[in-house]
Amino acid sequence: MSVRFLVAALDRLGVLLLHSLWQGAAIAVLLALAFAILRGARARHLAAWVALLALAVSPVATCFALKRVPSPEPSITRWIAPSSVAEATNTPVFSEGELGGGAATSAEGKGEGASVEAESAVSR
Repeated sequence: MSVRFLVAALDRLGVLLLHSLWQGAAIAVLLALAFAILRGARARHLAAWVALLALAVSPVATCFALKRVPSPEPSITRWIAPSSVAEATNTPVFSEGELGGGAATSAEGKGEGASVEAESAVSR
């Protein structure tokens, strides 16, 4: 499996979980309204079963609905496994400006030898 596939799958799963939170809350509110309106035990029992079915079906329906919508490139690829992402995409993950460019060595005053060691550590 490629890193991009895993990142896209985790991104979709996160969005799916967020959608299931509000969908579950909406189903619970509708069930509470149904319980307030319905007086018979059989009708309440049926409403509860319908709510449970809706809770089970809503994530699946959301997954298929989100598949149709093209999603932008997941931004998490920038922060996880930089070497794996760079190998998979054949492009650098971080620019030199994002890595600090040796600012830590000049602040510590260790000189040029330390910056070479720091750059070799970053390139690993």
